[in-house]
Amino acid sequence: MEYDNIFHYFKGASTEDSHNIQIENNVTKALVNVLQHSPKELTDGLLRLVDETLEVKQDKKYSYVIQVTDKMDEVGLKGYLLGIAEETRETYTSDYTKKKSIPDAAIVSEDVAVLIETKVGNNVLLDTAQIKKHQEKFHESQVYEERIQFLTWKKIREYFNTFHSKYPNHTSTGFLLRQFEQFCEINGIGGKTREHYFNYFSLKARKLAKELDEYLWNSALDIFEPSNTKRGIAYKRNNRRAGFGKLCTDRRCLILRFGSKGSKKGEEVQQEIDCLLGKKYIRSKAESTRYTHETYIDLRWVKDLEQIKPFILKSYEMTP
Repeated sequence: MEYDNIFHYFKGASTEDSHNIQIENNVTKALVNVLQHSPKELTDGLLRLVDETLEVKQDKKYSYVIQVTDKMDEVGLKGYLLGIAEETRETYTSDYTKKKSIPDAAIVSEDVAVLIETKVGNNVLLDTAQIKKHQEKFHESQVYEERIQFLTWKKIREYFNTFHSKYPNHTSTGFLLRQFEQFCEINGIGGKTREHYFNYFSLKARKLAKELDEYLWNSALDIFEPSNTKRGIAYKRNNRRAGFGKLCTDRRCLILRFGSKGSKKGEEVQQEIDCLLGKKYIRSKAESTRYTHETYIDLRWVKDLEQIKPFILKSYEMTP
């Protein structure tokens, strides 16, 4: 699914850990591309999220820029510095006086000039000093608001989604809006939903993971999802200390827990499942020494959900 998306970058076989940088650059480009190739009303509305009092004329066209390396040639009636991130309630300020300023993007017309700094990731904060430094890229005659404006990716996604009914799939704008939404979903931009975690699995395993998730929530099992779950979807039995299952995005498998930590039951069940599936799950050193109470199921090897239901229910019953 991810490589069907026109905005999602192709990393290939590179081992370079540049994922966050690539996503940050690509989400900025995706946002600009959607606005650039869509009717003017999308940009008009987005800028009104920045300043609800902003007036834009219908006959004034926008220019869009990625990576503003030079001082701008155009002047708008109003200028704004805009920061976009997952969370805008928290920022930090560094000493940026000796550093160069390169805004990630700009939107300019005769009415408005906006310089944009973007960040992605739940723990990545906007640097107000960096954004303030961007004002050097305004045209020397530009009048601008000193106060930084902020938007979240969630707010932008919600705004774009209001146009889905107006622009159906077969239109170019409808296509771009849905591709942007899918791109954000894949990469967890603007909030992580269950679909985000399902996308870590291969196509066959993804289908089974969705079936498993639906089965658990629609069954008579007394479960909930822990709020502090990391890198996956976890399932915990009410009034029990530990969770009994997890769709783990790191290992791209289903992890089932059998008994308390230190128990060897997980290894015993692992052998049983390996025999049933006809393939041996290769456990890491840590999995073989520290997590002997856990069993790992690669969903690509599972024929159907019925094949592993007994093990899921057994794990649920043995939850400490």
